[in-house]
Amino acid sequence: MSLSKTLDVNYLRRAMADQADAESDKGPAITAFVVGITLFSMGLPLLIIGSISTGEDNLAMLIPGAILTGIGAFVTVVALVVSFHREDSVHHQEDDEAPDWVKNNPSELRAIAASAFGGFIVTELFHFMWYEGTSCGVWGNDYSCMGSVWLTLAYVAILSTALAPGIWGGVSMFAKNFTYVNDQQRGEVVWLATFGLPFAAIWATIWLYCLPHTWTLLPWGPWGENWWKIFPFIFGLIPMGGWPLFATIAGIGGKFKQFAEDEKRAHEFEEDFKTKLASSSDETMKFGFSEEKILDSPDLPLTKESGEDATSSKYVFVPEEMSWNEHNERAIAMGGHLATITSAEENEQVTNIADGKVVWIGGIRKGGGNGPGAEHWRWCNDHPWTYTNWHPGEPNNWGGGENRVHLGLQAPGTWNDVGEGWRGAAVYQIPEAASTESNPPQFTSILGDMNIHEKYKE
Repeated sequence: MSLSKTLDVNYLRRAMADQADAESDKGPAITAFVVGITLFSMGLPLLIIGSISTGEDNLAMLIPGAILTGIGAFVTVVALVVSFHREDSVHHQEDDEAPDWVKNNPSELRAIAASAFGGFIVTELFHFMWYEGTSCGVWGNDYSCMGSVWLTLAYVAILSTALAPGIWGGVSMFAKNFTYVNDQQRGEVVWLATFGLPFAAIWATIWLYCLPHTWTLLPWGPWGENWWKIFPFIFGLIPMGGWPLFATIAGIGGKFKQFAEDEKRAHEFEEDFKTKLASSSDETMKFGFSEEKILDSPDLPLTKESGEDATSSKYVFVPEEMSWNEHNERAIAMGGHLATITSAEENEQVTNIADGKVVWIGGIRKGGGNGPGAEHWRWCNDHPWTYTNWHPGEPNNWGGGENRVHLGLQAPGTWNDVGEGWRGAAVYQIPEAASTESNPPQFTSILGDMNIHEKYKE
């Protein structure tokens, strides 16, 4: 079989697997979306009626209405964002003629478009809430809006919910500009913005508009009679209402500042490495850094058959504690992949190399089901899933998110399923040719450990 045909088959096989994973994940997302819409629909009428009611029972409607509306909005947003994110792996290779920023951000662009459309619908359908809630204004003398001001809160909550996917898309696109930042770090700042900013808007509306109207601190009225109101605002309401917004913005800014610093350090390291590499004529010296500073490489060759081709490769222990995706990207950049195990002998080799450490290997769960065999698992290089050594009771897919495999947790050599975000060492499988070629791997994908810069300087 030719190399091009092999690549085509592997591409189709991987695309079909990604499609199956995305299809299997649609069910929970759809269920969550329906539940969220149902709760939101139940709470919104109570919130509206409670806001415009002047009777003593208005709180009996406002409180459950606000709770149901808030929970429903939260669940709906999470379901939408997760749905957009799940489809990314399926659609990111479509439309080859599209610009790179389109091909690289399909989920983000869909989220932004959906958010823009949702924001337009909200402003058209629920504008009456804003109009009624703000009819008394801030500076006038009309104190008849103490009940209807809560319609302003309902409007802000609905609009924030509609805009949340767009916030996710925009921040995610911006975070992707930092090429040396891993997915976990990007996810932290993206989710902080997605939920922090809408929550901050809702919180500020409560403390800076709704409660002041309820307590007759607004409308302000004549300054000569109401100058004293400045003190509860300065020393109470403004700090109380503004702290989530200030904290969220500070958190987002701090993370992006750290991203920029990591990016600068990585560029400096890469240039420093290239300079030292170019000044060295000793091939062994060129690779001494890679083997001694990063990898502990026992000489344990093995041969893997793939169709008509046979490639000689060796297992390599990598001690840095990183997520599965980070290790996988580094292994690919080095010309290999995370370890695949097809026999008891190979399992023993990996166990010996790990030397008692819990290590990542290349197993990936198919979809959301559970079971030990090939119907539920595949190797990251699409090698046949013919051998397993699960620990008794495993895999159990605890919590529904254990979609990768590591070795040696409960007992030496046994396998356990775990979420891809767990951080630990790994065993790579590197072709023999990759360890002797004259050009080292590019470090744009290998810098999982930023302390590597200091290691090299030593």
